[in-house]
Amino acid sequence: MEKLWIFTIFLLFHTHGYLCADNPCHHILANTDVVDMTTLKSQKFVAYAPNQTYVFSICEDSTKFPSDKFVEDNNPCIKDGGYSLCLYNSTSPKDSLKLAKTSEWKWSESEGDHLALTASFNKSQLRIQLSCLSSVHESTYFMACPDANQSGAAVLEFHLFSPLTCPQKVTHSDGLSTGSVLMIILLVAFLTYLTIGIVVNLFVLGARGAEVIPNIQFWRSLPGLVMDGARFLQNGCKVRPSDLVQGRDTYDSI
Repeated sequence: MEKLWIFTIFLLFHTHGYLCADNPCHHILANTDVVDMTTLKSQKFVAYAPNQTYVFSICEDSTKFPSDKFVEDNNPCIKDGGYSLCLYNSTSPKDSLKLAKTSEWKWSESEGDHLALTASFNKSQLRIQLSCLSSVHESTYFMACPDANQSGAAVLEFHLFSPLTCPQKVTHSDGLSTGSVLMIILLVAFLTYLTIGIVVNLFVLGARGAEVIPNIQFWRSLPGLVMDGARFLQNGCKVRPSDLVQGRDTYDSI
C-alpha cells in the first residue's frame, strides 16, 4: 500500500509538471494571454540564407528532414534524439550542425508585445522572432535574417511568421465548474450525515467517546478494506491465500 501511495504522488507531480511547463509551442504571457502553436507539431520549416540552409522543427525534436533533397545518412542533426534547429550543409551533409533542441528554447517577452524564442549555441545566441499575421488564412513561414549566415555572429536571428503566434485572450468562467459543484454537494452531504449521526448517537442512544461517530465499525475497517482492494487489483483480481486475514470478512475469488 505504501508503494501504491508513493507511485500515485509521483504520478500527480509528474503530470502537473508536464501540463504546466512552457514549451516552444505553448506559452502563457505575463498578461495571461496565451500563444498556442501546437497545430504546428510535426511540421518542419526551411529558411535559406546565402550558402546556408536552416531547418526548423518547432514543437518537438525531429529525426527527419522535410523532403528527399535533404540527405539524412550520417547527418549529425538527426542523431541523439534529433534536432529542433539544424544548419544543413547541402554540399557536405555530414558536416551539418545541430544548433538547438526543443528543450533548449526559452521564451522572451519584451516591450511592445514582442515575443521570441531564444537559445544558445557555442558563443552565439539563437533568436527566433515571432511575428503575428493578422489573417488566419495566411500560411506559416520561416526565414533567416541576412546576418544569420555570418560565421562568428553574436546573434543568429530568424523570423517565424504565423497567425498562430498572435496572443489569444483566455476566457475565464465566472461560475463554478461541474466538478466543483459535485465536490461541494458531496462535502455538504457528508457533513450533514456526520452531524446528524453524532447528535442521534449522543443524545438518543447515549453513546460516548468515539462511539458517537455514526457507523464507527465501518470507518475503523475502511483502511483495511482499501488495502484489500489495492492488493486485489495488484494480484490481477485474484485472492491469494496469503492475503486472507484472520477475522476479516473477505470476498470469494472471481
